[in-house]
Amino acid sequence: MRLRHIAGVLSNVAEGMHAATRELHDADLACLGTSKLTESARNLNAQWGFGAAKLRDAHEQMSFGLRSAADLYAAAEEFNARSLGGGR
Repeated sequence: MRLRHIAGVLSNVAEGMHAATRELHDADLACLGTSKLTESARNLNAQWGFGAAKLRDAHEQMSFGLRSAADLYAAAEEFNARSLGGGR
């Protein structure tokens, strides 16, 4: 079902964002040179991490919603088929 595919894609995007954020967090920013550059990189890292976490949460919620919609649609389709004398 197409909704499940889209939910899977969103889930993969969320996982990828989490991995990228973790790598950025684990990076040794002190090796950049000056303390001002290191401080700026750390600030960017914190802002990126916050924004990426919000996007990741949104992707996960959309993925859950799409999977739930797919499940409900399949259940309604099966119910309607049985009600009309069909069945699978």
